[in-house]
Amino acid sequence: MYWFGNGVVKDELEAYKWVLLAAMQGDEQAKENIDLIEKDLTATQRLEGQRLAREWKPKK
Repeated sequence: MYWFGNGVVKDELEAYKWVLLAAMQGDEQAKENIDLIEKDLTATQRLEGQRLAREWKPKK
């Protein structure tokens, strides 16, 4: 949704975070999309997205 701006403001960094989270859960399509999203991000954005994915906690 964030990658294309479907129903939300387009945000490639947020999209990257969610794709990383899905890939960590074993989603094969997410694993394939990581490289596609990374092409549009700077090194700093990639590091920030990785940090956001590591620190994300589900709401209780």
